[in-house]
Amino acid sequence: DFGDRNAEVGEWILGRTMDSVRSEDTRERIAALLCCKRLSKDESMLHGMLAGDIVNSALNGIEKGERFEREAAAAGFEALCQQVPDLADNLSNAVVERLYEMLHSDSLFGIEQAARCFAAMSVTEQGVAGVTRELIGIKSEGIGPLVEVLKACPAVSVQAELCNTLRVIASHRAWSLVVCEMAGEKFIEMLQSDRMESVLSSCRALSGLAGMAEGGRRRLRDAGLCPVLDGLVQDSSEDIRAAACSTIKHMSRDEKSNLIFVRIGTVRQLVYIQQTGTERMIRRSGEALWVMLRDANMQLSYTQLEGLEALDQMLTHDSPFVQEVSCKLLRRLFRNPRVRDIAIEHPCVATLLRLAGDWAAEDMVRAAAANAVCTFSGNDSLVNMKYRDRLRELLAVEAAVSMLQCPSETGRAAGADLLSNLACLPVVQDKAAALGALPLLLSHASA
Repeated sequence: DFGDRNAEVGEWILGRTMDSVRSEDTRERIAALLCCKRLSKDESMLHGMLAGDIVNSALNGIEKGERFEREAAAAGFEALCQQVPDLADNLSNAVVERLYEMLHSDSLFGIEQAARCFAAMSVTEQGVAGVTRELIGIKSEGIGPLVEVLKACPAVSVQAELCNTLRVIASHRAWSLVVCEMAGEKFIEMLQSDRMESVLSSCRALSGLAGMAEGGRRRLRDAGLCPVLDGLVQDSSEDIRAAACSTIKHMSRDEKSNLIFVRIGTVRQLVYIQQTGTERMIRRSGEALWVMLRDANMQLSYTQLEGLEALDQMLTHDSPFVQEVSCKLLRRLFRNPRVRDIAIEHPCVATLLRLAGDWAAEDMVRAAAANAVCTFSGNDSLVNMKYRDRLRELLAVEAAVSMLQCPSETGRAAGADLLSNLACLPVVQDKAAALGALPLLLSHASA
């Protein structure tokens, strides 16, 4: 930071870099190309470099440079592609061939840089078509060379970069199953490594694969992914536990995987995380359970594993984000009449109402609590009157009137909805009127 001289110094650095990229001195070109990697993060510098034809200089370095210049040029081009992904569209065969030669070189940095470059190039449809194209004398069409190096190279840093590259390629639906078939088992093998970087990189790749296609989830489940994830949820590293929860979330979209997670104890572990984990872990486990709990049988299994107790505890957590996660999970559970029957005498309903009526709580949390209570109260059928009568006993009317005075529209709307659900009971109408609900409702309706 050069204060008032920032623009002046920036122009000088940009001009010096662009001059050096075109220098006859190889070392000066290498330094300038590596400098481009740092400068590209600044928007004004990026525009200046693009106007100065930096792309052609980088591509020329990849295609015609010797080892060190080629690696530096690949680093510069990767950085540019990260900012402007369509720069990778329609690259020449010669450039892509040189990158694949780097991938098979004996330079660890070169292999890593080629993988990073392929990842940056694969963001767009045209870019991934260029990476996977057939190159006569180099490779057939597909991702074969990337998978071969992933399986053959023992360097953890290389494996991590290739996991990321294959994850980006798999984000294109046409390639997700191909990546799953060719690299899925290797990713699962890496999950069982004693190196954290290997575990995290493969877990992120598997999370991407599981999130893409039903066929991919089936293949990963059949390859034994679920028990491995169950082990990772119990790992000592929070980063690994968090990554495992993200992958479980996507795998839970597969019904059979869900059943496996119940049988082997994964759901019990997620409940334990909700009871004892950090805010980050509670939120990650909540994301996984949100997907799991779409299934009615899973909802009942969750309540049998002290799930309601865990959610009740989360409602009193210091973090409003944790409280909101609990409210949303309870709302999902309360759509199941059998869960409502279990919860009708459970303290979590009373805790929800206290939270909805708590002036000290954030509006988003109060609204989420009120919405969960609305779902608990059910629809207009007579069978749901027992839930509404129970809510009345727990001072739901007072909580709803309190919410009508929330500063936010979201909070007032949630309070109005709750009062509307309860208003079929004559005693509720009288109580609400006595508490001054009518002018608050009229004010909300006219807002």
